[in-house]
Amino acid sequence: MKIIDRLLIKFYELKCRINTRLRQNLKQIDILTHISESSDTGEIDFTGAIRPQKILLIIPFKDKWDLTEKCISSLKEQNLENLELTVVLVDNNSEEDRTKKAVARVVQEGGSGIEFRSLPLPVPFNFSRINNLAAQECLDETFDKILFLNNDIELRETSSIRDLVAALDSNQNLGALGSSLYYPDGSIQHLFVFPGSKIVGSHPLRTKSLSKDHPWFRKARVVPAVTGALIMMRRSDWIAVGGFDENLPNCYQDVDLCLKVQKLGKVNGVLTHLNTIHYETQTRKPIPHWDEVKYIYAKWGDFLAWNPMMPKTISRYSEVLCFDSKYRKYPWWKLF
Repeated sequence: MKIIDRLLIKFYELKCRINTRLRQNLKQIDILTHISESSDTGEIDFTGAIRPQKILLIIPFKDKWDLTEKCISSLKEQNLENLELTVVLVDNNSEEDRTKKAVARVVQEGGSGIEFRSLPLPVPFNFSRINNLAAQECLDETFDKILFLNNDIELRETSSIRDLVAALDSNQNLGALGSSLYYPDGSIQHLFVFPGSKIVGSHPLRTKSLSKDHPWFRKARVVPAVTGALIMMRRSDWIAVGGFDENLPNCYQDVDLCLKVQKLGKVNGVLTHLNTIHYETQTRKPIPHWDEVKYIYAKWGDFLAWNPMMPKTISRYSEVLCFDSKYRKYPWWKLF
């Protein structure tokens, strides 16, 4: 990438931030609240009664058992009334003997209302394929919904799974559903994913702190996309979109999935009240995969760059939400 291009991108990002702070005098959280509340896609209710049903939960991992164990412990604390939960522990090339013994122990012990299964997948790492294979392994069973969960997730609310299920049951136009995610220090990791921003997708307010009394957290929100670290879908919707795109083995498969949900005529959502911890970056180091950037833009074009769930007046240059009256696409093609 040319130095002049890098400097130009940084200049536009800085300019957007200055314009927002000095001219519009609006906080970025107020911008996104306005965007969500001005949507005509309706409310997300998660307070309805839950009918008896079966939930499939898929957790891929490779060693790092301390993280997986913390995730499993939080699952055992869940209120699963009326729910039958099957947790598939997908072992993708673990090498430590401790991991294999721990998986065997968890499967044998089980949990209250939870069946644990082990699924070794000794294949090259491909996040999309690993999750697809695990889900396909169980498609002949009568699961109502599928929850894809990273092994570095810890559910802090005992109602997390029930609330996700209730929201999907009460809102038939809801396709993929996620949760607020936080770093261990309490700062924000994920409120939603902003497609087309900062290359393929960004996380507004990432690393910032926000009071739980803020209006954003007063209700569940319709959003453009949610992170693949925690996504629940109806089994029928997952089949309809064809699962995760295996041409995206490392990155952006969550954005792609959520765009496919939009093309079904449905919306994506996030339960803002859930307090979920994401120990991000402790499993695999994030590195750029430019072949996947090229692929997803070739596949989606302007539906990604100018996703209709985010107004063109919101800058694609900055992870900080700010205005851009020039309507500039993020120049990802200049980053190679």
